[in-house]
Amino acid sequence: MSSVNASLPKYDEATWDRLRQMHTLTLTEAQRGALLRNRELIGAMLQERMPGTTATPSQCWADGCAFFSYSLELPPDAWAKLRLHTYHFTGDNYQTYLWSEPGPLCGLWAGQVADLPERLWLSEPAGGIGFPYQGRLISQDILRFQRVIGALHRHGVLEGLAGRAHPVTLEIGSGYGGLAYHLHCVIGCGTRVLLDLPETLLFAANYLALHCPQARVYVYSSQDAATALAEPQAYDFILLPNFRLDLLASWEFDLALNVESLQEMRAAQVDEYLAFLARTSGVFYSWNQEANPGNRELDRLSGHLGRYFQLTPVAAPPASYKARARAVVARALTAGLGRVGLSLTRSGRRWVYPSPTEYFCRPLAS
Repeated sequence: MSSVNASLPKYDEATWDRLRQMHTLTLTEAQRGALLRNRELIGAMLQERMPGTTATPSQCWADGCAFFSYSLELPPDAWAKLRLHTYHFTGDNYQTYLWSEPGPLCGLWAGQVADLPERLWLSEPAGGIGFPYQGRLISQDILRFQRVIGALHRHGVLEGLAGRAHPVTLEIGSGYGGLAYHLHCVIGCGTRVLLDLPETLLFAANYLALHCPQARVYVYSSQDAATALAEPQAYDFILLPNFRLDLLASWEFDLALNVESLQEMRAAQVDEYLAFLARTSGVFYSWNQEANPGNRELDRLSGHLGRYFQLTPVAAPPASYKARARAVVARALTAGLGRVGLSLTRSGRRWVYPSPTEYFCRPLAS
């Protein structure tokens, strides 16, 4: 196990040059073609989606989708800067890395990986955003993904997947595909299934086209879905819209994950997913807030989880870690908003941060 150099970065002109160019990728013609096909496929999904079902976005996410509806009109070359647009999903804004100090965030990452083998140390891929640190690019999203990978390792889940010839994982609410990409890099074999709203799958499909151009990726089409999904081992990634959960009814997943999206769904949607996962998944990892103040269509999440699963809480980070993490986020947000004349909402004299809770969930005995 390698150790992390405790020294924190000091920026010279060469580092600033890397920062200025960090989000830039050069597309191949094959990638341009894939990006155009993805736009057509996502457009067809939106036409196919029926309103008034549990697959219809919650009000919380209907508003969110409206904020990035412009993405459907972006030309291929604009997607070369995809990470400049992913703040819609995670709040990780490139401006943080141009105007903030690198030390606190990089120090948090170093603390996360201190007990992990170096093969599990994550970094933004080329074209990413973040602070250059010891040959890696560290971002707020990398902190999120690193925490998931660390939890899976410490609870023996990664080792269990490594012992299978072709592990199949399912991520519900896969966002722009960053966690699926890192799981693919860490596990190295098997099939990753990504299930999300069509609007979001556009980002995930394009992220994989940019960063895994040699991967076998299937993006849902009603014309060939039954045939394609008959042989899941033929693909490294399978991207399905949330309204076709039925296509996975007979599958078995070695691992299912949800990171901060159950908290944004309606109660009926949550119960539909949890009932499905209890039938199809050996272990389900959930990292979500108990209640999201922006979502009034869901009560406390642990009550829903407890109806379907035996819950094993994941040990919370030390208080000092959480306090430092909140301070880093608060400083970045305060600086960014301050430049446009805005400020964070306060409750009394304290910042409001709904606490996320992590569980490893195993189905209750039927």
